[in-house]
Amino acid sequence: MPAREAANRTTIDTDASSEASPRPGVTWVWSREETRRRHEASVTDPVLESAQTFDDRYSTRFELAAIRPDADPARTGAHSQTIRGLLCGACAGWRTRPTSVELHDAMRADNPTNRQQSIAAVLINEASFEDLVNAHLEGAFTWRQLARAAHRQGHVPPHRVRQINAFSTPRTENRWRT
Repeated sequence: MPAREAANRTTIDTDASSEASPRPGVTWVWSREETRRRHEASVTDPVLESAQTFDDRYSTRFELAAIRPDADPARTGAHSQTIRGLLCGACAGWRTRPTSVELHDAMRADNPTNRQQSIAAVLINEASFEDLVNAHLEGAFTWRQLARAAHRQGHVPPHRVRQINAFSTPRTENRWRT
């Protein structure tokens, strides 16, 4: 390897005793360009896709049973067990704790009240990724309703924007056309 090319590379040897390394003795070689590109990608805040790019259908009971066979079909939709658990923990200090039915209504409201916006914000900011997926499977909201609520909120943490964007419907046209 020429000296100049070697100067532009960083080598990181993983410790064989480290639990974090996937395999002992693996060597990672990154160029400075790759390091710069990864840093810029992590610094740039992602943009939440338009609500219209998300699917507006609810999960079926078949999908719920296939992915979560232990789920109680009676505790879905407005009575989502995942939403109920989330609101019990995240809203413990509220004077009047919201219910899963209130969140169900808040996600569907065309002109939500301040309380409804606050309840939707709890879902967007406090739920884990697993909670979002389970609540969707239980019929608490569609991905489009979640995206619409996130757009109303204004600022959404970048990690949550990436998670929500992962469920946008693929576009048929070429996104990279100039």
